[in-house]
Amino acid sequence: MAPLQSVDASIVKTAMDLADEAVSANTRRTYDRAWRSWTVWAQAHDLAALCPEETGPERDRWVAGLILHLADRVESGVKPSTAAQAIHAIRWRAMRSNDLSTITALAHPQITLRLHGMARREADLPVRQADPLTLDLLRSLYEHAGDPSARDLRDRALIATATAAALRASSVAMLTLRDLRPAATIDGLVLHLRKSKTDQTGVGADIPIKRATDAGARALDPVSKINAWTRFYRASGATPDSPLFPRVRGSNAITFEALRNPDEVITAMLRKRLIGIGLDEHEANRFSSHSFRATFVTLSAAAGVTEGDIAEVTRHRSLASVGIYRRVSAEKVAQAAYLGER
Repeated sequence: MAPLQSVDASIVKTAMDLADEAVSANTRRTYDRAWRSWTVWAQAHDLAALCPEETGPERDRWVAGLILHLADRVESGVKPSTAAQAIHAIRWRAMRSNDLSTITALAHPQITLRLHGMARREADLPVRQADPLTLDLLRSLYEHAGDPSARDLRDRALIATATAAALRASSVAMLTLRDLRPAATIDGLVLHLRKSKTDQTGVGADIPIKRATDAGARALDPVSKINAWTRFYRASGATPDSPLFPRVRGSNAITFEALRNPDEVITAMLRKRLIGIGLDEHEANRFSSHSFRATFVTLSAAAGVTEGDIAEVTRHRSLASVGIYRRVSAEKVAQAAYLGER
C-alpha cells in the first residue's frame, strides 16, 4: 500500500491536471501572461502573489494591493476586461493548488465592486470593429514577385484559410496538417475544427473550403494557396501532427511550433502585409485577425447570401446526420459569393 504522503501527492497532481484540462491551451497562455504581470507588480510592492491568510489585516492588504494593480493596468491604457484577466489567472492558480485563502479573498466585496466598475467603464468605451478586407485587397495580398519564401507561402495560406472558413485566430493556431483533407464532392478541401470559442468541449466541426472556378476569381482561390503551402511544408519535414501554420523565423526557417499569442501574431502579420502592398500604418491598423471573419460575412452579405446561410459557416456547427447536405450547400453558396462567383 502506498504511503499516505504519496497518495496525497497523487491526488493533488490529479486535481491540478484536471484544472489544466478545464481550460484551453490559449486560455492558459492568457492566464500565464496575466499571472506574470501580477507577480512582477506584487513583488515590487512587497505583496505575496497568493493571499497569505483567509481573514485579517494581511488579507485586507493583499486585496487592496490587487485592486490597485487593476487600477494601474487600466490607467496605463489596458482595456478593463484585459486587466481583469489577473483575477481569473489568480483564481485558476489558487484552484490548482487548493489555496482556500486566495479563493476566499477573491470573493471580497471590494474586488467585486471594482470588477463591476471596470465592466461599466468598458461598456462606455467606443467599440472599434475590425475592418473587412475588400476583394482588391485580397488579390494584392496574394500577389508575389519571384519565388515565394516559406513565410510568404504560409501567410497567404493562413489568410486564405481564415477567410474562407471564417476562423478566429485561436482556431487557426490549433489546426494541424491532419485537420485538412481533400474533398472531391465539393471540389476543394474540408477543414476539421476540433475546438473553437463556441465549442469548448471539442465536439468539432467539418468546414468545406470551396475552390474558385471562374476565371475572374482564380486569383482569389483559397484552395490553391493552401495546397501550395502544404506541399512545401510536407517537403520541409512536416508530419500530420505538425501545426498547420507554424512559427517561421526570418523568411524560411520553419520551426514546426504552434503560433504563440495567435491573435497578436496574426494581426501583426496582416498589418505588415497590408503596409507592404501600399497602405499606410493608420490604414493598416484598422484591420486585425478578426478581419478574416468580417471579410467572409461582409462579402457574402453584399452578394445577397442570407444571414442563415452565412451563420452556417460562422457558427462552426458539426456536419451531422440530416443537416450535412444543407450545411455543405449553404457553405458553397456563401463561399462562392465571397469569391465573386455568384
